[in-house]
Amino acid sequence: MLLPFLLRQHKVWRKCRMRIFTVAQEDDNSIQMKKDLQTFLYHLRISAEVEVVEMVENDISAFTYEKTLMMEQRSQMLKQMQLSKNEQEREVGPEPQSPSQ
Repeated sequence: MLLPFLLRQHKVWRKCRMRIFTVAQEDDNSIQMKKDLQTFLYHLRISAEVEVVEMVENDISAFTYEKTLMMEQRSQMLKQMQLSKNEQEREVGPEPQSPSQ
């Protein structure tokens, strides 16, 4: 919530409206969740529209698992790229610096 708030401090984003989405399970009290989040935003002086999305627990678990798996794959790929970059730098050696005039 901090990032959208900070963006709205800039003149380009100032007139944009902020929407906050939260996920609830079917057996949660989504009306109370919405009221609590609106109260929390009010105390933070953040003007935003609050939406509660109700999902079945199986959907939430599957979505969370998929996103976690994607993040782990991305982390591994970045590590491999960093390792290969470091290996290339070791093989080539440091780049020569141009003499200053």
